[in-house]
Amino acid sequence: ESEIAEFLGATSDDNVKKYDQWLNYCLGAYAVETLVALKDQQSIIDIYTEMSARTGFEGAFSKIYGVEWKSALPVLAKTIYANIRGK
Repeated sequence: ESEIAEFLGATSDDNVKKYDQWLNYCLGAYAVETLVALKDQQSIIDIYTEMSARTGFEGAFSKIYGVEWKSALPVLAKTIYANIRGK
């Protein structure tokens, strides 16, 4: 669970590159799946739209989901971990 939070909280390519590329893909897919379940599929598109307006990821996330990324990160990691374990 802590490694998932570390991965999702990575702020540069250097941090993410230490993980296997398939792990990057799988954890990214789990994160998107969880965020869609929390709100809807449009929320993912909305994040990209906000980021293209130079809002940045954290600002876009906060605007779309109504909570700061730092606060959501542990919950998201815990949810993904439970999903991986089949719970």
